Amino acid sequence: SVKNVAGIRTSLGVRTVFNLLGPLTNPARATRQVIGVFDHTLLEKLAWVMKDLGSEEVMMVTGYDGLDEITITGKTHVSHLKDGQVRNYDISPEDAGLPIHSVEAIRGGDADYNSKIALSVLGGDKGAPRDIVVLNGAAGLLVAGKVQNLRDGREMAEHIIDSGKAMAVLDKVREVQ
Repeated sequence: SVKNVAGIRTSLGVRTVFNLLGPLTNPARATRQVIGVFDHTLLEKLAWVMKDLGSEEVMMVTGYDGLDEITITGKTHVSHLKDGQVRNYDISPEDAGLPIHSVEAIRGGDADYNSKIALSVLGGDKGAPRDIVVLNGAAGLLVAGKVQNLRDGREMAEHIIDSGKAMAVLDKVREVQ
């Protein structure tokens, strides 16, 4: 299974086909997703694959900075499957009303450091880490059909964080574990 190769993939230190298998196997059978890809030249091909696998709406994304998610350091390549067609375009944080940040502002660290950042974001702290979470959340809300554009998605994502709903979900997950 994909889970069994995760350790091998990590130890290799390079991206392999296994980096793509998780979203393509889609164990949750989600038909609407935002999927980060490490190589922008694969986006359109993978969007068509997702269509063939039964997806309704998918945004395949790669940041111009190489992030395999929507970035806040500049533009992001997008191949957007919607209504049976794939459109290719770029988005930027400004499309959602967010500023551009430096790569250093979103640099992570070890698991402990990253968990502190996550708790800070869910706790309502403003800044680059929150903005990247909000922007990716906005895209998720867009493909889910909850909003019509990234700006509205940003507002909804910010409300979800600021209302404490996101932290409440994390608390429930912690209880289960």
